[in-house]
Amino acid sequence: MKFAKSLLVLTVLAGAVTAQAQIESALEVPVSADKMEMTTSKLNGGSFLRFNTGGGQSFSLKCHQGFGDTKLMVFLKGSMMSTQLSSPVENMETCVQHLSGIQEQVNAGAGKVRIEIRHDHTLGVAAIR
Repeated sequence: MKFAKSLLVLTVLAGAVTAQAQIESALEVPVSADKMEMTTSKLNGGSFLRFNTGGGQSFSLKCHQGFGDTKLMVFLKGSMMSTQLSSPVENMETCVQHLSGIQEQVNAGAGKVRIEIRHDHTLGVAAIR
């Protein structure tokens, strides 16, 4: 239920702009190291960092190599709503290193992943305590 409320907050905050940081909205998703999995699939075109948040809800980050572009994708699935966000990234290697860094931070005790939707339509994703 908290996840669904957080997803609703993300939708509501989408209209608010913080000019100083150029962030349109942000969402902090509670995560746990024991419910996290990093996988790579050539069939699905990328690397995933998945978090099982419980209750039929999920949160995943994906580095996706498409035809001519590489994207960081965020998948949020709640009990009543789901959404997908994406942002271009420099290259696959840098993106996978970023996901690995988030995984390491969560393993070291970070309890949330913060997703920022920026004014220039890019995403910022980081693990926070």
